[in-house]
Amino acid sequence: MDCLMNGVGVGFSTHWRGTATAPNKEDTETFIIPDSREGWVESLIMLMCAYIDSPKYGKNKFPLFDYSAIRKAGL
Repeated sequence: MDCLMNGVGVGFSTHWRGTATAPNKEDTETFIIPDSREGWVESLIMLMCAYIDSPKYGKNKFPLFDYSAIRKAGL
């Protein structure tokens, strides 16, 4: 994701063999998204890991995103 946000071409396979499950949206955790590319990447990982049990990151609670740390447009 970080490379894609920089305009870099990234090759990947869409043939995923894992299992996605619906998260418990009542079991949540709030994540304040930092004002950086890395913050956006981390938020995407958290969201994806609410649906899958990642070998690298594990399984997360369903994230509630707080965008208050993101600077206003044009700043």
